[in-house]
Amino acid sequence: MPKIGKRILKSSLAVFLCFVIYLLRGEQGIVFYSCIAAVLCVQQSTSNTIKVARNRVEGTLIGGFIGMLVLAFEKAYIPHDFIFIQYALIAFMIIPIIYITVLWKKTNASYISCVVFMSICVSHAMDVNPYLFALDRIMDTLIGIFVALLINCVHIPYGKQKDSLMVVDFALLEKEEGISSYHKIKWNQFIERGASLAMVSKETPGSILSSMQGMHMQNPLLILNGAALYNIQQQSYHCYRTFEESAYESMVHELKKHGDVFVYCIVHNVMHIYYEHLHALEETFYEQARKQPYENYVYGNKPKEVEVLALMIIKGKDQKKELQELIDKPYDDVHMYINEKRDYVQLFVTKVPDYTKLKQELQRTSNRHVLHLVHHQRESHLQTLCDINHVQQPKDVMRQLHKLLHTTSHNKNSLQ
Repeated sequence: MPKIGKRILKSSLAVFLCFVIYLLRGEQGIVFYSCIAAVLCVQQSTSNTIKVARNRVEGTLIGGFIGMLVLAFEKAYIPHDFIFIQYALIAFMIIPIIYITVLWKKTNASYISCVVFMSICVSHAMDVNPYLFALDRIMDTLIGIFVALLINCVHIPYGKQKDSLMVVDFALLEKEEGISSYHKIKWNQFIERGASLAMVSKETPGSILSSMQGMHMQNPLLILNGAALYNIQQQSYHCYRTFEESAYESMVHELKKHGDVFVYCIVHNVMHIYYEHLHALEETFYEQARKQPYENYVYGNKPKEVEVLALMIIKGKDQKKELQELIDKPYDDVHMYINEKRDYVQLFVTKVPDYTKLKQELQRTSNRHVLHLVHHQRESHLQTLCDINHVQQPKDVMRQLHKLLHTTSHNKNSLQ
């Protein structure tokens, strides 16, 4: 059975606080509307709660003001026993309310505008002051909104490690269907609470960014296992090394003995992947990859003047040993690694990263001096860049990040 999450507990607490406030107000108003607004506004993250609360406040004011006007009109011009006309007027007024939210580009507030309007116009007594009644309903709803905002935005203070950048292995979070909503929510919550996070992946931006939709990324991605940095906001590549033409031709000649070669090049800050012949496995990869944004697949040889960032070949799962033997061969200034997918394995070849430049750029963009790598392996070539924090299961990633965020000890790998 799934565990009871924090949002469920926060919703329950919000409703309880609405009742407490209702009692402190001398049981004035209708607590039902406060509870409804609180439950609707409690979200997974602070940013979402603020966004929803803003929409709810705007909708409450729109619906409350129009409801007030309709009540005054009914009291002045519609007899008490003309119930059908009253109901027809209320139903008709839904049209201008929704239209106003569309006109003011507040469509997310349409729902709460209508709810507040009907809470005023449907449940009122004809002998009460329409203005006071409308203001009470507005107040009831606003109480629930601000209670939800308070619960989501107030956190218990504790010591935080504000000098650390946590670099998380993308493979730890990714499943076949992508990164789970739970991990996306927790990732965003860590950032909202002051964590500085980055991601490292064995693949290119085009292969992973679709899985990361909804995640706040304030630092560059380390792509191709650290071969380059990718700035998501600027959509630009930094701190990468390319093959000299002679080294490229020599490596391509070696790789073609084992399969068709995909050649990764950065042209005007856009990833271009050149390829020639495609067999069954390469065709499977190509059909999946060609639809992805951020990179272009080009049939034919790369132009002479274009520099090469990486090379890649694909083999079947049962041929992984062949790729491992290729990695074990001695090559100067070359980094090789295997990336396992569901239907095949990939061998990527890049230049050995310039770790000094990577450190300096990560320090500059994150404004942090200590680096931690949350990785699924105990050893990595990136250990020259970060301290490794070994994590075996995706469920342990957020626990490790929580531990690193709240530690007060200083990492010895300082970027001086």
